[in-house]
This record gives sequence, structure tokens and C-alpha cells, in this order.
Amino acid sequence: MAIQKKKADEILTQIKSDVKEAQDEILLRLDKWLERMAFYRGLHYSIQDGSFHLDLDDPAGEAREVHNFIPAFVKASVATRVQHFPNPQVPAVDNNQQSLARAKATERLLKSFVDDDVLAGEEFLRALHSSAILGGSWLKVYWDPFSGKPVPRERETEEVEMEDENGETFVEVVEKEPELDVFGAEIPVKAFEGKIKVAFVDLFDGWADPAATTPEEMRFWVHRKVRPLEEMKRRFPKDMFGEEISWEGSGSDAAWLQKQSVMSYDNYSTVDPDSVLLFEYWGAPNEDFPNGVMCVFSGNSILHLGPCPYVPARLPAIFLPGDNIVPGGLFPEGVVEHLIQPQKTLNRA
Repeated sequence: MAIQKKKADEILTQIKSDVKEAQDEILLRLDKWLERMAFYRGLHYSIQDGSFHLDLDDPAGEAREVHNFIPAFVKASVATRVQHFPNPQVPAVDNNQQSLARAKATERLLKSFVDDDVLAGEEFLRALHSSAILGGSWLKVYWDPFSGKPVPRERETEEVEMEDENGETFVEVVEKEPELDVFGAEIPVKAFEGKIKVAFVDLFDGWADPAATTPEEMRFWVHRKVRPLEEMKRRFPKDMFGEEISWEGSGSDAAWLQKQSVMSYDNYSTVDPDSVLLFEYWGAPNEDFPNGVMCVFSGNSILHLGPCPYVPARLPAIFLPGDNIVPGGLFPEGVVEHLIQPQKTLNRA
């Protein structure tokens, strides 16, 4: 039985409360993460009063010249992790042929995840760099039904009434006219086999349960996305209950804009009116939701709400910790944190 809108709104209220708790925790750590990223990028004089500032009109002089040695340490840390990338070896339970065959098949499956680009090398390297700089990162493992090998579908047919020479009507099954694009070319209708994907999500966009001190304790995980307004209008004209959505640009929140400013030197003082905040909420199984819960929403519009699509139900996020782990805390300090003070001393020398 489909969920009623009133019940869905009640669940959304509860989910928003969890999202707000996670966001508050991120905001507490935001300045520290921005400082680490800024020092890695060489923007050593951009952190003022705990906030990121970049004055491109300020003339460069000796006071702004820096010899940034931090990237070398980050690269060394990443290289060490890559060098010791785990080679999956699955031991057999005993010496019988069935156990040996199962162990060998499992080992080949794990190796194929790397060979078949399930664990994309580029995504893994980005995650390792983020872990070294900020102290951690997320690998989101999910099933993408629109990826994998294409499976061409058979031509669709339709019944058409026709007349014979005597004027009698009859029904004939004919192929439908192919759909054409704006250039008049035929659009190939394809289905896909689907594929497991692993995507990197940084700490600015992947929000963990603030009460968790280990990944196993996480009650929920949130993936915050910033999407173009026109894309949301095109892909989601209606919510999950069939009601039309009046999309308006909600802009990018301050945390996301500050992150972008450190990454790409952009000025984050102006909110982009043509972007929409989209939240993907994953809840672990509990008494209220034995099969977990997965919700996609923006503002008060629910685009999807249902149980976790994976069996057994679980969170799709894998935490990749960086160096200098803090006992009793989820987020390590990373490589950069302990290099900031020596870098400041070198800059003043």
C-alpha cells in the first residue's frame, strides 16, 4: 500500500530534524576544514578571523609570497596509501573443492571491481586526497540502473485500422514511428543492465550522524547536492504524489559557497539564485523503519520516500579516514592540520 501524504509529511519532519543536527555539526567544523584546504592550496593569507577571504585587488608583495611545502606531504601520504592498496585474497573455509572454488570466485569478483571500473581509480584518488587534507572522505556505493552495457529494446508496435480493396476494415500490427531529436535524427531507445558505482563525496557534502563516533554507530547519512534550477524543473515537474512543484532557486548555502571559494577562487559572497539544494537522506534500520528509509527531498517537496532499496538494508556510505586519527571521534585530523603552524613560521621567516 502506498504511503499517504500526511504520513509522509510527518516522516519528512523527522528527517529534517536529523538533517539539521548533521548540518549544525558540519558548521562547527567548517572553519577548520576550510583552513586546511586553504593552506593546501597555498592561500595562506586568506583565512581571517576564522573565515575565508580572498582580495584579488590586493597587490602581491613579499608579505604575500609563500613557499608552500604542504602539498608535498599530502602527495606522500596519498602515495603511501595507494602503494599499500589492498590485494583481495579470500581464504577457503576448508580444503574441500567446493570451498576452494567459492574462495577463488569471490577473490575474482573483488578484483573485478577494480578492473571493471566499479571502484574508479579517479574517484578513489580524489577521496584519498580529501582524506589527507580534511581528515576524511566518503565513498558512496550505489546501484545505477542507467549505467552498464546497453540493451537495445525491440521496436514498439501498435495496432492500426486499415481498409482493404473492398472497403472492409481490418487491424494490422505495425511498428511505431521512431522518436526523433531536434536535429531529426532517430533517438535510440535503450535499456541498460545496470552497474554498481562508487562515487567520492567530500565532508562538505556528506553529512554523518553527529552522535556517531564510529561508522558502525551511524543512524543516518545525508548527501547534500546543489543542482541547477532548470534541471530540477525538467526532471521533477511533480512530487511523488503527483502534485506540481513550483521550483524556485533556493541558492547555495554558505557552507557550500565557502567550499567552492577555496576550491576555485570564486567569490562566495553572492548567493546563486539559479541553484536548488537537494537532499538525499539514508536511514539505517530501526524500530520505526525495519527496512531502513531513503528519502530525496528539496524544501517541502518529497521526490522519493521509501525503504532502503538494498538487501540487507544499510547505509551506502563508506568512511575513508585520513591520518592522525582522534580517539573517540569520527573525523581524524588529517595531514595538513599539523603542518599549518610550521608553514606559518616559514612564511614569517
